[in-house]
Amino acid sequence: MRNALAAVASAAAMMIAPAVAGAQTIHIVNAANLPARDVARFEAAAGHVANGTLHAQWGSPGVRWTRAGGAMTMVLVGNLGPVASNCGAEAAACHGVLPNGKPVALVDVNQADTGVPWTVSASHELFEMLVDPLAQTTMQATDGSGATWIEEVADPVEDYSHFVRGVQLADFVYPAWFRNAPGRQDAMGRLNGSTAGTGEYEFSCPSGYAQYWVPSVGAKMMGPAVDGACNGSVHSGKTHEVRLRMGRGARRDFFVVGRPLKIRRWWGRG
Repeated sequence: MRNALAAVASAAAMMIAPAVAGAQTIHIVNAANLPARDVARFEAAAGHVANGTLHAQWGSPGVRWTRAGGAMTMVLVGNLGPVASNCGAEAAACHGVLPNGKPVALVDVNQADTGVPWTVSASHELFEMLVDPLAQTTMQATDGSGATWIEEVADPVEDYSHFVRGVQLADFVYPAWFRNAPGRQDAMGRLNGSTAGTGEYEFSCPSGYAQYWVPSVGAKMMGPAVDGACNGSVHSGKTHEVRLRMGRGARRDFFVVGRPLKIRRWWGRG
């Protein structure tokens, strides 16, 4: 009976979040043994956003959930061990690629470890994996700094989340944020856009950040997670003012570039 109910819930999730043209099949590996109904509710809510606002803003592929063999994989684990060994000591989740080149996200679902509901971490990684599947998509800054942004769309608003169809999901920024352009800056509308065109960028506090490249300098980071400066709920900073260093505070996600995630050491065959 339990298996039948799980199958019904899963089918309902896929019907509630119809895929858009060019949708990616995504397989969730529930290694944390979460209740199937909870995973199905996440699929429905996150799929609704991915196939709606995220797709409309970023032109990213939509989602079609599958029970096995998807073009992308999300692995849910119950502790930080696999995350720390694959993503880094300060990470609660990350996305990257498997040795076979397939995009993958790895999420610790234990809120005692991460400080946030697992659905926030999982949607954060899902949205970023759809926009930047190989963890290498970039956008040239238009502020004259010469910086090239790495399109990790949920990082600047790391602290913001909202409920969609009863499930708490991560916020994400719109292309206007990376372009330093006027207009709505994020899905929730929490950023006020006051820094558009100034060469400064808004972040959520205290954990928002962004990663970028500067010619002849290399990778750098900026945001309150890096420099510890907050002004109310929004932080602004110029790209050239922040050096690459990790700040204190909550665990955060990282994308992994330059080496494949060795997830096959503890799950499946990659």
